Formats: sequence, structure tokens, C-alpha cells
Amino acid sequence: MRYLSAGPVGCDARHSMIDVQTLGRALLGAALAPVGPAGVYHVNHPEPVTCSQLLSTVLTELDLPWARTEIGLDEARARLADVPYAKHHFEMLTVDHWFADDRVWRDFGCAPGPDFPAAFAGHASWYRQFLSR
Repeated sequence: MRYLSAGPVGCDARHSMIDVQTLGRALLGAALAPVGPAGVYHVNHPEPVTCSQLLSTVLTELDLPWARTEIGLDEARARLADVPYAKHHFEMLTVDHWFADDRVWRDFGCAPGPDFPAAFAGHASWYRQFLSR
């Protein structure tokens, strides 16, 4: 984000997200379940987050200086052309990384909790403090 100095818009790539409290509830649910886990679980919120929504939420909640500046994907790629590792990370965000698996909530009797924007808002102060170090 430092290299972009803006929030990319128009990227609908979906990502799986989960906040630490929800992950903790899922792990406790698995530990206390009367029947053991049935294979591999992808523990994430059932509602994926688009790349644009993810970045917009982070920029807004952390009140970063460029939170209200938007650019398209082509402009974002152009700004990152000379920073290979940043371009790689951005390209990873522009591809779906979403795992549709709601079995954990059903099998372990716990709820997925709030969606990403609401959950992140609850943790934003920690991120602000961490980034100010």
C-alpha cells in the first residue's frame, strides 16, 4: 500500500478471511466436538472478501493518508512495476484465494461471527499500534 499510495478499485478477486477470535472459537469447537474432525477444514468466514473491499477496509479503518484516493488495477500495476516484491504481493491479491467450506460451523456448533469489515474494525486499534512501532 505504501508504494501504491491509493486503494485499488475494481478488483473482484475473492479471499478467505477470519479474525483471531472466530478462529479461536472454531478451534475450541473442534476440541470439544463429540465426534472428531471429518477430514481437512478450511476455517474461514463463509462470506469471501473482494480484493478491493479488503484494501478499502484496511485503508479506511487504519486511517491511512491515502485512504480516499482510488486507482484502477492498470494504474496500480504501473506504480508497482519497479518494485518486484510489491508487484508480486499485489498480483496475489488479484487472484481468487477463497475456500468455500462452511462445515466447520455446522460440525462444531459455532457461528462464523461478523464479516471481515466489522471484524477488522474491532481489531484496527491493535493494527494501528503495531504499525506505529
